[in-house]
Amino acid sequence: MYVLAHCSKNNNVLDPTCGSGTFLTNAMANMFNELKKDESFDEKQKIIKENRLFGIECSEFNATLAGINMFYTGMVQQTFLMKIVLPS
Repeated sequence: MYVLAHCSKNNNVLDPTCGSGTFLTNAMANMFNELKKDESFDEKQKIIKENRLFGIECSEFNATLAGINMFYTGMVQQTFLMKIVLPS
C-alpha cells in the first residue's frame, strides 16, 4: 500500500482510518529504508516518527492497538503512546 501511495521520507502520511496502525507501521519502515546511514540518521528517524506520520481512529481499542503495534515494532518510544488523543 505504501508504494502505491508514491510517498517518500519527506512526505507526511495520514491514515484517516488507521485501525491497528499497519499502514502507518509499514509506511514508517519504508521511510526509514530510504534514509542514508550517516551522522544525522537518528535525527532523521526522529523527524519521521514525530512529524511525518498521522493516524485517526475513533475506536479507543483500535487506537490503543495502533500505538502498541508501532511500539512493538520498535519504531517508536513508549512516550508515543501518551500522544494518543481520544474524543471526550
